[in-house]
Amino acid sequence: MYRGKSIGVAIATYNGMNYLEEQLNSIMLQTVVPDEIVISDDGSIDGTVDAARRFAKAHQDVVNTIVLTDNPKHGIGGNFEWAIRHSTCDIIFICGQDDVWLPEKVHHVVDVFMQSHSIEMVCHDLKCIDADSKLLPQHPVNSAVKALNLQEGEVLHVSREKFLDAAVSSVIISGPAAVISRKLADKCLPIPEFLPEDWWTQFCAVADDEVYYLNEVLTLYRIHNSATHSASIGKMDKLKKRIRTALNYHNGTYELVSFSKAARKYLDENGVVLSENEQAFRTIDRVNEIGNKVIEAVRSGRIAGAVKLTRLYRTDIRYRRIGRGNYYSQLINILLVSKRKRRKGLTQ
Repeated sequence: MYRGKSIGVAIATYNGMNYLEEQLNSIMLQTVVPDEIVISDDGSIDGTVDAARRFAKAHQDVVNTIVLTDNPKHGIGGNFEWAIRHSTCDIIFICGQDDVWLPEKVHHVVDVFMQSHSIEMVCHDLKCIDADSKLLPQHPVNSAVKALNLQEGEVLHVSREKFLDAAVSSVIISGPAAVISRKLADKCLPIPEFLPEDWWTQFCAVADDEVYYLNEVLTLYRIHNSATHSASIGKMDKLKKRIRTALNYHNGTYELVSFSKAARKYLDENGVVLSENEQAFRTIDRVNEIGNKVIEAVRSGRIAGAVKLTRLYRTDIRYRRIGRGNYYSQLINILLVSKRKRRKGLTQ
């Protein structure tokens, strides 16, 4: 408990034994130690769960650690959702299994939350490290709010007017840099099917106009070849990972359609009124249209599907902004997987 607020950490793990201990130790070295850590594992086979349980036992007198192995919604989004659902705290830190927290993270983030009871998300800056915890200055974290000209330690309101359109079509706040309130967790769960947790939670918080950015590096974000949600360093490793993803693309193709439908519902249920002339309003419709075009391409034959997808990529800047990797993964899927298997995957 710090300044009257209970503090929780939600960690999603999957075969993360190599780095989990370092991450957990960095949490315990905080100047303000959290009250609770919830670790949701998605079927690890490398000893991650045993490591988590050893940590829970060793620190049971300091922090309440809950280790969950019954996650019913597989995948990183569902895994984080399961951890967040089981947190009982007022403020919930979204935490990767392989990153490292700097000692003042909890202290400084909670201080921002205390500026207003209505704040739903606080985000901060990151620096990238490699598998050996060495800094990677050539790998800046891709976050739209980082481009703002702020003094170190300065806090800025990430306004809906300026950032909602960007939050509709891309992740503007890296997951490990985001901390959410219990209020936001209750409003935005469940995470819509097929969606990553950072994209959905940031959209909801920006739509509510309750996101604040702290211009301070508080997490070391690890980039390595085995990371579930990090970019590989080597070009060949990137290609191999992309091919593996493409061959099992299936329901991930529905991501954009799922998001656009869920976004409309969230705005309606929470009384967020957007004018039809607002760019974010038009972008939600555009994202839905792009998603349906991708589905149409994936359902087509190899040549026809490749042509449709490439035409979409070349003519639609919004699709390109969503992520170049999506196009390559979908194209490889169309070219290497039979139409029958692709259509079957879309209905599973």
